[in-house]
This record gives sequence, structure tokens and C-alpha cells, in this order.
Amino acid sequence: MAYANIPSNPDWQSYLRCASNSPNGQFHLVGTLLNKQIAINTPVGEVLSRLAPAGGQWDFFCNPDDDYPEYRNSGLWALSHSLISAWPWEGDPTVCLLPHIRNSGMGMRFFDQSGNTVRCGAAQNETSTRFFKIKNGGITQASYDGVFAEIVRIGTIPPGTYTLPMFALYADGIDKLDKGGSSSQWRLSFIDGTFEAANCFMAGHNQIIDFGERVKSAEVFSKPFDITLTGCDGQDLVDFKASASLSFASNNMNGTGTGIVNCSDSDCADGAYITFTDLAGGAVDLTADYSFNAQPSNDPNRLSFNANLHTENAGVGKIETSLTLIVTYN
Repeated sequence: MAYANIPSNPDWQSYLRCASNSPNGQFHLVGTLLNKQIAINTPVGEVLSRLAPAGGQWDFFCNPDDDYPEYRNSGLWALSHSLISAWPWEGDPTVCLLPHIRNSGMGMRFFDQSGNTVRCGAAQNETSTRFFKIKNGGITQASYDGVFAEIVRIGTIPPGTYTLPMFALYADGIDKLDKGGSSSQWRLSFIDGTFEAANCFMAGHNQIIDFGERVKSAEVFSKPFDITLTGCDGQDLVDFKASASLSFASNNMNGTGTGIVNCSDSDCADGAYITFTDLAGGAVDLTADYSFNAQPSNDPNRLSFNANLHTENAGVGKIETSLTLIVTYN
């Protein structure tokens, strides 16, 4: 809970504004990420996470002026963003490029008290930058429970750790008669405000498995292949494997996900198909995710599989088909 007081000054404490008993008017608010697991394959322009008050709500109080009981609640104050040093992203002008997270592949979209986006480059004294306000007359308490901002992917997120910085907010004490008043800087810090972008990635993005020339046979012809991770070791690799999975896609996948069928051109061998088994010999379900922690191995950076060619019902022709492997890290 944040108790909001206008900056203290004996000359300012009158029936023209909310009274203050604070020595400096500076307060410490806490925000939190609403979703903590973020997929690095989130498309550019999409929201990575949203920011809101910790616990879902901030409560603010405008202190009444006991020296003027007939005007106890006549002041006004507002909490506002300051985006004067933030410029719009060319892909979406509602997303702001902030200096302290430059080159992170992330931008921020901020919201005002009505849920509208705040213009990038706006100063803290603009009405449109306010996201919380206690109005003149009779209101001494109000709550803010909206989404404060969104984090948007704007490009490649380089591997590493990113921590949301402390943002500057501004509390404005406004005189209801001449609109003058005082401003003080607030601090907004975050819990659960750390992003991990994985260092690991697949080495070798294309593999050709050559079965050579084969004759029609009841024998299953097998060829091994590996998926190798590169770019991380030690605890980074352990953390990556705990959160990563392998999925499969193919235009030639059969209806049960047990394998992929051969090509369908006029010179393709009808009836040939390929299944996959893992290091332990278990059949790989191509419709399900495969965990990177599923295989015990002397090489923790590697997953090993077999591609198994079935020709018992095949005709004459070429064998050519493909499977796409997708690494997803949350």
C-alpha cells in the first residue's frame, strides 16, 4: 500500500490543495510481471509481458486539510508517466524505445487512467500521461488496479539477463484555482522483473540423412542423427534444458504422428515412410513435445535419434521427404 502525500511545504498547505504531512513526497511503489515465463519465439510486435501493481492494486490517499475543515477535500493530485526521453518504435508508434533498455529487443507501451496508450515523448505535466488521479471535491481515497504497462518484442532479443530498471514517475499537486502546484519524483521498482534470454541454440540448421540406394525389403534401414546445442554450458545449459522442448512439423506427417510418408511426385516411391526412435529405442511421437531432459547422455549438449526407413510396401522410385525440428524455450 502506498500512502500518497503532496510534497511538504507550509505555504502549500491550504484549502486550495490536499494537505501534506510528508517531508519530501517521495514514495516507493512496487510492480510485478503478470506472466513470468516468456517464449523467445514470440513474434515481433507481440506482447511479452504486462506490468501491474504488486498484489493487483495500489491504494492512494489524499490527506484532508484539518486546518480548513470546510475545504478538507478540495485539492487535487495526480500520478503520471514521464516519457520525454522515449521515442516511438517505427513498427508501432504506441511502443516506446527507452534509453535504459536500448538494444534489448524490447520496448514499452504505457497506459493512462482511461486505459489509452500514452504518447511516446510526452512530458510528465501533460494530462494524457496521467494514469491515476484524485479529483477535486470530496474524494480522499482512490485505488489503481489497472495494467500499468506492456513489454513488447521489437526485434532480436540477444542472449543474456535483463532486469527492468527503476522507472521515474511524477506526483503533481495541483492548485484548483490557478493550476499551479508542485511536482515530486516517485520511484517504481519491480519484483519478478528479470528476463532470461537463452544462450543455447541448435547448431547446424540443416541435415541430410542419406539412406543410399535400397531395394524393397522387410528390413528397416536406420540412420542416426543428432540435435546439438551450442552456446551454453554448466548451469546455463541445465536451466535451458529444464525449460526447453523439441517439437516436430512436416507436411508429410501421417495422421497418427508415428512417422512421415514419402513424397508424392510421379517419380517418388509409393508406400515408403520413415519413423523415428530416440536413444533408448522408444518411438518418437511427432505430435507431442520432446523434452531436452529426456535422454541420459555422456554429452549433455546432444540429443540422439534414429531415422528408420520402411520399404516393405514401397514401389520403385526416389525417397525424399523432410521433417522440421523446433526448439521452444519458455
